[in-house]
Amino acid sequence: MSSGESHDITSALKEISIGGITIILGQIAGMALKFISEIAIARFSSVKTYGVVWLGFSVLTILGIISISGMDTGVARLLPSEDETGQTNLLFSSLLYVLSTSLVLVGLGYVVGPSFIEWAGLSLRFEEIAPFLLVLPFFGLFKVFVGSTRGFSQPRWKVYTMNLLIPVSRLIFVLTISLFAVGAVWYSAAYVLPFVLAAVLGVILLSSTVKSWTLPELRTDLYRFSFPLVVLGLSTTLMSTVDNLLLGYFTSTAEVGIYNAAFVLSGLAMLLMNSVGFLFMPVISKMADKEQIDELKYIYQLATKNILYFSLPVILILVLVPDAVIGSLYGQDYTTAAMALQILAIGYFINIIFGRNGDILLAMQHNVLTSMNSVIGLAVNLVLNLLLIPKFGAIGAAFATTASMAFINTISVIEGYYMYQIHPFHVQLKYTPLHILPLGGIIWASKQYLNFSITNLIILGTICILINILLLWTRDYYDATEMNIIYSFYEHAISMFKGR
Repeated sequence: MSSGESHDITSALKEISIGGITIILGQIAGMALKFISEIAIARFSSVKTYGVVWLGFSVLTILGIISISGMDTGVARLLPSEDETGQTNLLFSSLLYVLSTSLVLVGLGYVVGPSFIEWAGLSLRFEEIAPFLLVLPFFGLFKVFVGSTRGFSQPRWKVYTMNLLIPVSRLIFVLTISLFAVGAVWYSAAYVLPFVLAAVLGVILLSSTVKSWTLPELRTDLYRFSFPLVVLGLSTTLMSTVDNLLLGYFTSTAEVGIYNAAFVLSGLAMLLMNSVGFLFMPVISKMADKEQIDELKYIYQLATKNILYFSLPVILILVLVPDAVIGSLYGQDYTTAAMALQILAIGYFINIIFGRNGDILLAMQHNVLTSMNSVIGLAVNLVLNLLLIPKFGAIGAAFATTASMAFINTISVIEGYYMYQIHPFHVQLKYTPLHILPLGGIIWASKQYLNFSITNLIILGTICILINILLLWTRDYYDATEMNIIYSFYEHAISMFKGR
């Protein structure tokens, strides 16, 4: 590898690791507040109410994809190349479309919603999920705003709304209504009202950037670019919501609540992967444009290796003591979700091993292939859910999700290797059992001798992280390039601490 190529790799790794500090901290803060809100709903209401909230949010997410129709991605892609007039026209066209379609969907929902709930035999009342329907126009506006933050290169706006305003206001609303004996309608309203606040703030921020809103023109090119994205958006969204809908249909809203306790907690395993992924895509896209395949492969494998090793403590805790995790955080009413949590955590473990393979295909401009993979994965997920949920409930849904994730990851990696001889498997992944065995032994031993509480879980997690880091330093784990990145990361952290 030439010195120029080595410099490109070092620069790319610095962009991912150092740039990820703020993103990781923001995501941790937002996720922590979101967890507290959901745990408050679970503890102060009932399993059924928690299930109602998740069913309602699933409906909002699906209708949101239809009403937005890819406009958020469209404005993100087209805004940077426009002058002020063009930006005004793009925003006007997207907001007009989203508002129009969402209002139509709200009207249809009120017409057919009650009859559909009765026909499907769902164990809930229409008014319990009505707040999710009413907030749809604001949800759409907020999503377009998030797209514009990328187009205007204003990531701080996203932090203000998505990572601060929404989780903080949701927590306040949920804790406030928890002081009173209220039903699912109020918890649903508390969950979605922050989208109204975020949409209002988003419009205010956009108004400060776009100086003139006079006589805008519709941009049909925005519609032509955005509409094809509906298929990809729907398939991706349904992958994460169809299990809730089918659980509600075949079982009960209480079973939906049980399943989502496991689903939310298992998402902790993906925190690092999702945070790094925010910066991973633009970095590898630059390399793909320059046809730097060897460098791209190196970055891909290095990112996968480090994400896996640093995610192991969380994954092992979720797999080995799931009942303690759920019982401590959600309460004993949710401990029946322990096996579902184990299955989902194993699924995310597989997901991490395969790395961000979808980003690799997108960076190589295989958009159609990526969409096909998502549609096929959705079909597998749907069939497995239909077969397993009626008999096994939440456990069947967890297995269907894990199996479909493994399927999509497998075909994506095979496609990447077939076309470019790129794969995520770094040679040092063979040492993974040397991390799993001691960490797993500590977690298993603690299960035998400790009564788990939130405090004990935090202590156990801290101990596992420290031991994991020690294991990484006891052998020749990092090469010279990685050591350079670690030193730069340390310098950056010190400068942040000193306020420079």
